[in-house]
Amino acid sequence: MRLILPLKFRKESSNQARPPLKLCENDFNTKTVVLIENGADVCLVDNESKERSFVEMIQAGVERNFHNRPGTPHGFALPTT
Repeated sequence: MRLILPLKFRKESSNQARPPLKLCENDFNTKTVVLIENGADVCLVDNESKERSFVEMIQAGVERNFHNRPGTPHGFALPTT
């Protein structure tokens, strides 16, 4: 996945072209299962983003368990401050 920063945080301005993306060979471990715990009440991650991550993992041959926790906010696993 690629993180796209808002324009105000990018080094280039909106009228500059981005350099071409340099692809590299992935050397990831496909012998483990990735556990993803998601707070269902989080508005930061939309369904399209979740689906894209699932497709990417499937294409990479990575097995995953996705738990979507209803009624759970962002950072639910962190201790309260």
